[in-house]
Amino acid sequence: MRSVLSSTTEAETGALFHNAKDAALFRITLLELGHTQGPTSIQTDNACASGINNDTVKQRRSKAMDMRFYWIKDRVAEDQYVVHWRKGSDNLADYFALSLMWQKSVLLLGIFLVFRELLVVGPYCVVNLI
Repeated sequence: MRSVLSSTTEAETGALFHNAKDAALFRITLLELGHTQGPTSIQTDNACASGINNDTVKQRRSKAMDMRFYWIKDRVAEDQYVVHWRKGSDNLADYFALSLMWQKSVLLLGIFLVFRELLVVGPYCVVNLI
């Protein structure tokens, strides 16, 4: 993001917006190819950002949030996306940003290595995780 955000809720909502905007291209492409899509699930570890986008939390202080971030809220209302909360320590995307107990760290590293093996196809690597 190219601006300074005033809260973690705004930052998480901004991340949801950017990820959903990227996913919208795939949704449109699949729809044009004749593959109808149900709501796309998006996960966040910020309960307030999840609540704002799902209309389960009433906004007060966060009224000054960037207007473009409300795009995801509108798409959730149109049943194109489902935003759900998940505990940060279980979120694989936050693995490198968290300080975890060594047991949890070893478990998540094992999961990364399994995914790495699944994503290597022949001599080509689909995603370079390590």
